[in-house]
Amino acid sequence: MNQSNYYYKKPFYKSRKFYFLIICLLAFIYFINWSIERAKKSNETTEQSKIGQIVSANIIFQTGEIEIKQKTGSWQKLSDNYVIGADTSLRTLADAKAIVELPDKSQIRLNQNAEIKFLTLEETDILIEQRSGEAYHRLNPNSLAIYQIKNGATEITALGTAFNILTSGNLTDVWSIENKLKVKIFDNESIDNLKTVEQGEFARINPQLDQENSIKTETLSIADLLKKDWFSYNLQLDQAQKADLGIFGDLLKLILTEPQQTEQKTDSDKIKISGETTTNAKIYALGMEIKNQAGNFSTELPLQPGKNEIEIIAEENGDRNKIILNIFCTKNLSLINLSAKNEQQNIILDWQHTIKETFSSFRLYKGFNQPIDTKTSFFVELKNNETTYSFTELPFGTYHFQLCAWQNDRCLDPGNPIIFELKKTDELQLTYQVADDSVSFSWLKNEQGSYRLSKLPAENSDLSQGENKLFTHSENEYQWTSLSAGKHYFQLCLLNENNLCKNFSQKITVEIKPLEKNIILSGHFFNQKIDLNWQTIGFKPQNGFLTILSKTPNVNFQGGQDHHLLLSNNENSDAFQNLEKGQVYYFIVCENINGACGITSNEISITFE
Repeated sequence: MNQSNYYYKKPFYKSRKFYFLIICLLAFIYFINWSIERAKKSNETTEQSKIGQIVSANIIFQTGEIEIKQKTGSWQKLSDNYVIGADTSLRTLADAKAIVELPDKSQIRLNQNAEIKFLTLEETDILIEQRSGEAYHRLNPNSLAIYQIKNGATEITALGTAFNILTSGNLTDVWSIENKLKVKIFDNESIDNLKTVEQGEFARINPQLDQENSIKTETLSIADLLKKDWFSYNLQLDQAQKADLGIFGDLLKLILTEPQQTEQKTDSDKIKISGETTTNAKIYALGMEIKNQAGNFSTELPLQPGKNEIEIIAEENGDRNKIILNIFCTKNLSLINLSAKNEQQNIILDWQHTIKETFSSFRLYKGFNQPIDTKTSFFVELKNNETTYSFTELPFGTYHFQLCAWQNDRCLDPGNPIIFELKKTDELQLTYQVADDSVSFSWLKNEQGSYRLSKLPAENSDLSQGENKLFTHSENEYQWTSLSAGKHYFQLCLLNENNLCKNFSQKITVEIKPLEKNIILSGHFFNQKIDLNWQTIGFKPQNGFLTILSKTPNVNFQGGQDHHLLLSNNENSDAFQNLEKGQVYYFIVCENINGACGITSNEISITFE
């Protein structure tokens, strides 16, 4: 056998190609693993970026005491530079305000005694539960976030940039200042009611009412809004931010350029105010007219030690606008610091002192429309450990108060004199709806007292002369029925613990129109008979009804036609049978008056088939 025809062939796994293939495969596997790790890191970076976007809200302004609570914690005083995240609750106490800046640079401005909870805080999704009190929502117009407010079964979605919300229990009041809001009421997971609240509308939302009445809207009065310090305060902030003013856009121009903050402390006994208005407007502050120089004004105003509330008012051709400054002056503060606040026609005075000498009592002096004279002014003698006193049921006007620490027939320290203007307010809102001879009322609940709804004998009558209905603090609606035709006058008041009115609603005039007496008749052929049904409007019969049929139209009952006499005053149906097939019959129903027709229905025609 020829050996040259045979040779040794290496197996493939021992060849260079095999090792090259193994190297390529390992490189490929390494590349795959590297790519997966890189993707993981990229995802982690993305997630971290997203987490970075779920940023916190911050308090950018506050006065008074504010408290914070985490999801599982208890209420505690807000500390400096506190970071607010999701599931955080925030509340303002009495005489406190706060402005919260959200991740998208929108703002929530909380009035006193308000509570909110942040459910979701992201740059693209903001969900807030407004549990109680009043909050003004000023949205960043460039934000892409979906901005929603919840209160129980009520959900409000912002379609604009400015609105005010007041909540009490399940009741929600909404003022749409700029653009629109979408309001939804949920029944579990399904939407029970849906309505768009337009710019310039007020909406009262009550999920406990039927669908027709659960979202009621009415047109806002700008003049009435500006009577409320809360809306004036937010208007000032919006003007300073050069925000879209919405319904306030056509107001008489009044812009304050100095001071920049409307609430502040100062150690000076005067403050400079400067601003801009129209060229012909008149400007007033502290009862004095400030010179308008071609649309600009500037002056210095004196300050009293302690609290100073200054109204700056612009007027022109019946148009009016105002700005309110709250300035606390620390210069020359007395050893006694006296302050005042009001609840409708009651003035509540509080004080603190740092007097180290022994004294036996306080003397609290009161002057009406004139300064205090300790020799002639009225005063109340109080114990030396008392820190508050209330004057109740006061007439509207300007009051002067001063507190003296008294010992051995002399005043150790006269305290700071304060001036307080008791102004009429209509902050208790009464809404109503008229239906026939009844009026349905509703109002915002207040947990601090009960209510009295009065029907007054005349427009200018005192509440004590009215017919009254009393309600507990948990009730907020009532239907006044069986009202006679004509005008009726109503007013609601909030009662204190002594059943005295401490706040009043606006007076409401309701006109009940006389109902036109009528009978509405309908009918149809069914089961070999003609059924008739009717409804009376505006009257109740005394002697029953007559039902009359005729083969000719224009039925006029003369006593001879085929008819039924129904003696029951509560009847509202009748039937005719065994009639001629194919014949068209004409029917009327009338009030029976001694066998003749009184009030008569419409005429209907029915074929007996």
